[in-house]
Amino acid sequence: MSTETEYIIAKPNAFDASAIHSLITHYAQSSQELLPRSTDHILEHLRDFWVAYSLPKQQADSKGEVIGCASLYIWADYLSEIKSLAVHPDWQGKGIGKKLILNCLNDAREIGQSEVFALTFRPEFFFKLGFQLTDRAKLPHKVWNECIHCPKLLTCGEIAVSCKLD
Repeated sequence: MSTETEYIIAKPNAFDASAIHSLITHYAQSSQELLPRSTDHILEHLRDFWVAYSLPKQQADSKGEVIGCASLYIWADYLSEIKSLAVHPDWQGKGIGKKLILNCLNDAREIGQSEVFALTFRPEFFFKLGFQLTDRAKLPHKVWNECIHCPKLLTCGEIAVSCKLD
């Protein structure tokens, strides 16, 4: 990866839905670490997403390719979930995932949420951002409605983590 390239975190536009879909689909198929999302689903929830764009330094005011995404889904008046966190394999280790999560946490604070959780196969990543293990049974029952569509329903290894907001 060239040192001439940076990235920015921003809200996506409708034209980014197919790129977000491709990124999520990559992980849904290759490692099954994400649930697949249709392009229609992404468009319906586009305002929930943050996106990382590659950004060549010489074009500092234009967005490049979608290289990461995450969304914040509101479950209750106090509780949100971080979903669909994905960073392109060529861009991992550059702090993109962390910045996407921090943007989601800031959104949650701005709308008055007191807790954010995630279901993850990589809890260590979230621990570095202030999340702690949480009991899956304490999450609202409606959260598990998505689990019915997961290919790993009976063999799920996801770990529930949560972060209390101030």
